[in-house]
Formats: sequence, structure tokens, C-alpha cells
Amino acid sequence: MRAHKLIASSSLLEYASCIKSSRKYHTTPPSTVELYMHSSHGGRNLSERFLRLEKMLLAKHNLSQPVAGSPRIPKSPGQIPLSTPPQQSIVTTFKGFVIPEAPKPPGPDECCMSGCVVCVHDSYQESLDTYNLSVASVRASLTAMKIPVGQWPKSIRPNLERGTPLPTPNISLSAFEDMERSLKARREASAQS
Repeated sequence: MRAHKLIASSSLLEYASCIKSSRKYHTTPPSTVELYMHSSHGGRNLSERFLRLEKMLLAKHNLSQPVAGSPRIPKSPGQIPLSTPPQQSIVTTFKGFVIPEAPKPPGPDECCMSGCVVCVHDSYQESLDTYNLSVASVRASLTAMKIPVGQWPKSIRPNLERGTPLPTPNISLSAFEDMERSLKARREASAQS
């Protein structure tokens, strides 16, 4: 009889703790730690997620491939492909040295002229400086190897007609000057009309 009382009292304690905990959750919102500890689904196994993504990508790749034995439908000349193959940069080497490519200057529509901290003209100037340093390094190495300048690639040959190279202008300053000139022309045009 005594054992029966213990079972009844232990189940009563469990019932009381459930009521107490349910009251606690209904009166105050649970903390993040409590939600984490009492979460029923827990964390996710990311390796399973990776496998699922990998299978999905493989299925998409297999669907995009032509089926063997099926007739090929020729593309019409006006049809534009949905995806274009990525352009791969071609690395030019000469005597074991990588010849750097000159950076492309930003277009006139790429700068907003609002004085951004990271301006396209500033980044172009930095890439131009890096290009000039790497060209100078390749030139010095080729000179040290005693390779005649006539055999060098045209992109890194020094311009002997000019003598000393002209200093490169500050791109962001020239862009600012262009903007000022255009604003001045607008003011003059609005003043005349």
C-alpha cells in the first residue's frame, strides 16, 4: 500500500510540474535558451542538406543535357541562350613571366559623382598603379635576363619615342573636373535662356 502512495505522489509531482511549466509559458514569453532546450526538432545536420542540394543540382544538370538518340532542334538565329558561358581570362606569359592585362577604365555612366568612399575611379586608379608596378617588375626581370626589348610583348615595351613616360593623371580628379565643366556649361545655358 505504501508503494502505491509513492507512485501516486510521484505522478502527482510530475502533473504539478507540468501545470507549473505550462503556466509559466502562458504568462511570460519563453527565453531563447528555454526555446532551444525544449525544442522538439533541434538542429539540422548540414551534411544531409548538402547532399540534398547536390542531388538537386545534379538533377538540373542532367535535365539540361540532350538525351541520346533524340533529334536535335536547331536554334533559330534570333534565339538568345538563357545562360552564357563565363568568359575565361587568358593568361599571357612570356619567358615564364605572366604579362599583366591593362585595367579597363570605367565608363562615364559608372560613376554617380556623389563622392562615394569607394569610387570606381579610385578603384581604377589603384588597379592602374598595381598594373604599372607589375609591368615595371616584369620589365626589370626581362632586362636582368638580357632579353632584347624588341622581343618583348608590345604591351610591356617601354615607349622610347617619348623618352620619359608621362605621369598618369589622377582619374578621380579629372572626373571631378569634367563634372564641374558640365555643370558650368549648364549654368551658362540656363542663364542665356
